[in-house]
Amino acid sequence: MISSTTKYGGIIDDLTSRMDRGEFIPTGRIPSENELSRDYHVSVMTVRKALSELVHQEKIFRVQGKGSFVNGVAAGGKNANGIRAGDSNAGSSYAAVSRAAKPGAAPGGIIPLIIFCCDDWDNSFMNIVRGAQTCFSGRGYSMTIECNQEDAQTEAVLLERCIHSGVAGVLIYSINPAANAGKIMAMEEAGIPVVMVDRGLEDFPCTLVSSHNFDGLYRITTYLIGLGHRSIAYFANEVPTSVHAERLRGFKAAFTRQGLEYREELCATAPAIQMEVLEEMISKHGVTAVACISDRVAAQVSDYLQARGCRIPEDISVTGFDDNELGRYANLTTMRQNFRRIGEVSAEKLLERVSQGAGCSQTMLPVELVIRGSTGPARAQGGGGCCAVKT
Repeated sequence: MISSTTKYGGIIDDLTSRMDRGEFIPTGRIPSENELSRDYHVSVMTVRKALSELVHQEKIFRVQGKGSFVNGVAAGGKNANGIRAGDSNAGSSYAAVSRAAKPGAAPGGIIPLIIFCCDDWDNSFMNIVRGAQTCFSGRGYSMTIECNQEDAQTEAVLLERCIHSGVAGVLIYSINPAANAGKIMAMEEAGIPVVMVDRGLEDFPCTLVSSHNFDGLYRITTYLIGLGHRSIAYFANEVPTSVHAERLRGFKAAFTRQGLEYREELCATAPAIQMEVLEEMISKHGVTAVACISDRVAAQVSDYLQARGCRIPEDISVTGFDDNELGRYANLTTMRQNFRRIGEVSAEKLLERVSQGAGCSQTMLPVELVIRGSTGPARAQGGGGCCAVKT
């Protein structure tokens, strides 16, 4: 333990030693400012100064609202992976360290990853970071991380900063691509290559790396039909994007392929979860299964229905999409996305555009059906749905 009289330099030395010993793994979270303040018996301000110095030394990176993370540091404190800090002022330093991103030019420069973070249960964020980090490692590029806080206006500010800061290229996992399509296209027109992660632009050409969303919902709906479910609801609650359009298309296609009727009244796609709509679907239309847009929505649906007396899966089966930590905790049948591979391929595509002048392309990565305890055979029809749910 470091005494209260030790200045923040002692904290730096101790944290560096702990990273070198492997106590904190690369891209793993380190204790919060409050926790470090308590452990080292110093003020939060002193801890903050120490962490800022570690950011400057490229030993950690910080993500607004999420904490501080180890920056892929090898023994001895040398940076081995090329990630740099992504604090709110990082954009002001882009131009000073970036080099011209022209085909054939020597590699190097800053590449921001603009990303949104859903919640502490969603580990997809760090897996995308790790994947991109693996690709950029040793290639002369530094990756910054900018969090748009699930807000399109904040994202717009970050994109505007990139346009004027001389970055080599941009990876963006957008909260709402349609809202900032103009700024994304302005970057392309300014010669700044962009690769969109997970979701793309529907009305403009773009380079996109995502999972095979159509195939995912097609397969999970086909699986539910194979269990005897015929009255299956589709439940989404987020801003419509290309991801949502493809998943809904796969949901519909599964009914067509099986020779069954797709029922529009069993499709709920409002921006916010409306549980009363789901209750009506169950009580009026005898819904026996709910295919949700994500694990987060599926967990909320499952919790709500169980609180209302429904048994999962005896009364109603529920499925998700993602296979994040929440999905595993909630024992959800879901579609697994390989988020780390998404990060790797996104970085590879961006480097192709930066170094070779490659044009736009779209890459869809395979998904995997994961069967857990939230699904089972359809209950007998004619009961009007879960008896505990009343409208």
